[in-house]
Amino acid sequence: MVARKKALDEKKAAREKLIADKKAAAEQKKADQEAKRQALLDAKAAKKNGTVPASDKTTEDKTPSENKKTADTTSAENTKEAKAAARAKLLEDRKKAAEEKRKKVLEDREAAKKAKEEKSSTPKTE
Repeated sequence: MVARKKALDEKKAAREKLIADKKAAAEQKKADQEAKRQALLDAKAAKKNGTVPASDKTTEDKTPSENKKTADTTSAENTKEAKAAARAKLLEDRKKAAEEKRKKVLEDREAAKKAKEEKSSTPKTE
């Protein structure tokens, strides 16, 4: 009986220790998340106020790989600008074509009106 009680007590202690460890881990995780959240809120507030947090790096502190990323960003911006310019040219060409088509339609209408007037103004001889 004593051995059985001792085994049950050991199991109970192990269970309680496991539960305590899980609670401690959950509290630690919660504290870490709260710290991260607070840091993000502070950064957001600093950005709103126009102050720069100390963790921001200047261009002198960047490594060559970061400078390469900046160069890639610049080339991406140039690509975007080129695409925008091509799109603007395409739109301009479409506007010109639409304007020419509209002028042609107006000229055709005028020609049809003149032809109709000439036809009605000439007397019919039967």
